Amino acid sequence: MIVKICGITSVEDALLALELEANALGFNFWPSSPRYVSPESAQRIISEVQKHFDPSSFLTVGILVGTQGWEQAPTEVLQFHGVRDAAGLPETGRRTWVAVTPQLADRFPSSEILIDSSWGQGKVADWEEVARVNRPFILSGGLGPENVYASIEHLRPVGVDVCSGVEKSPGRKDPEKLKRFLGEVKRAIHGTTRISRQ
Repeated sequence: MIVKICGITSVEDALLALELEANALGFNFWPSSPRYVSPESAQRIISEVQKHFDPSSFLTVGILVGTQGWEQAPTEVLQFHGVRDAAGLPETGRRTWVAVTPQLADRFPSSEILIDSSWGQGKVADWEEVARVNRPFILSGGLGPENVYASIEHLRPVGVDVCSGVEKSPGRKDPEKLKRFLGEVKRAIHGTTRISRQ
């Protein structure tokens, strides 16, 4: 299962997330976001983290609104928001995730999808609608230590994505919330193996 901690803005938060066995770090490249980091800052964080963790043990994910600026993202995965259909996706040569509502999931038959009904606003999706998505997906939107266990049990996503649910303020992670969140994820998948980055 992919477990992505999004809105990373510091080396300290990135290292803590990986120490607690997250396996994906998200960097927000939308300038209007309070969690914005420049591609140069993200590269510095990634380079520092790779001194401590095997690069093959975690994913780096660049969050983009629209398709502008993806070339500058120093991440192996590109996560696009606000793209209406597959024809609007650029040919990047990189692993691509598309954030969609449950209703739009079928518009991207060849892409990995991330279900986020709130468009990055941190609101919990209607799980009954999400349950109708008949393909693998990463679940995002409104997750936190208090509901991630139930979301995994009920929806069986291939991954979970959290941002504000483990923060003490925008762009600053709360160590205790992070610990609880990742503990609940491991409990939900019964602790059978280390979380997979695939």
